[in-house]
Amino acid sequence: MTPPNSVAAPHNSPDDLLERAAAWRAAQGGRSFPRELAEAIGTTEAELLAAECDGERVIRLRPDFEPLVHALTDLGELKAITRNAHAVIEKNGTFDPVEIFRHGRITMGNVLDAGIDLRLFLHQWGSAFALRRPDSRYPVSIQLFDRFGGAVHKVFGRSETAIAGFDALVDRFRHDDQARTQSVEPRDAPAYAEQVDRDALLADWAALEDTHQFFGLLRRHRVQRTTAMALAEGTFTRAVGVDAVQTLLDRIRETEQTVMIFVGNTGCYQIHIGPVQRTKVMGEWFNIFDPGFEFHLRASGVDRAWVVRKPTAAGDLHSLEAYDADGQEIALLHMKRADGEPEAEWWRALLDAL
Repeated sequence: MTPPNSVAAPHNSPDDLLERAAAWRAAQGGRSFPRELAEAIGTTEAELLAAECDGERVIRLRPDFEPLVHALTDLGELKAITRNAHAVIEKNGTFDPVEIFRHGRITMGNVLDAGIDLRLFLHQWGSAFALRRPDSRYPVSIQLFDRFGGAVHKVFGRSETAIAGFDALVDRFRHDDQARTQSVEPRDAPAYAEQVDRDALLADWAALEDTHQFFGLLRRHRVQRTTAMALAEGTFTRAVGVDAVQTLLDRIRETEQTVMIFVGNTGCYQIHIGPVQRTKVMGEWFNIFDPGFEFHLRASGVDRAWVVRKPTAAGDLHSLEAYDADGQEIALLHMKRADGEPEAEWWRALLDAL
């Protein structure tokens, strides 16, 4: 299906992509976000960026993702951005420390800086590019994409340390192939079970001892997350309004509490842990503009939201989860707590009031 406001395209040669991109930008008044632009002209962000590849301003890097992530430590303070279709987190910090670990064919990692807090799924990554934009507020960036051409994570730098480290990183990871095309895999729909045994699902849910076990529960039952939420309504989930994320974050700000906000995609989750100081609605976007931290939520993209209860060894833990019309996760909100620490009553009270 052709996206709204898209430009008809007979092929996807690099020149054709750039021509269509320029036409779409002009139709939008010059302002565009890479994800929306790529979708509008029927391509992916990785393919669109590759069309600009010249080895100088846009440089393809080798897909040596583990050492590449470690090398980002040398760039000092960066702005790290992770987004999906309807939510964005932007945080300032460093890539230090970095942890990488493997489970069979799965390669995962953590970045655990006080500012940049990431959960990485490197086995989903497909390509990486370095960008020089001398006239930009952030003149250097490293941009990472999944196997399907979607943006996984982007880091931007403007300090002397970042710029010097960027040049060294490019010299180390520059790909021999600087062609203006990028191959991507088709994004096939997951194969979910046609019928789900609700009783068995809820029994396994009740037996959870750690919130991380929930991902395994979904895989075992081959159930989409939103389907599981709907099946568990009245037992482990409670449907709330589509404005619940905005309402809860405004109440976090008013009560001067702290919160954990998760925004993720196929290859990365980024987490904000801390207070919320300034919220502002701008058109269809709900925003947080705080020093070193921004959060942007396209309110019109939220189709369903639930307050979710998960049993753990430390007691029941509750979260607020928002999804789009395709059942894709937009944002998750949790209470900040130490491992093994029980959930606070103030958090449950805020969720109960939604």
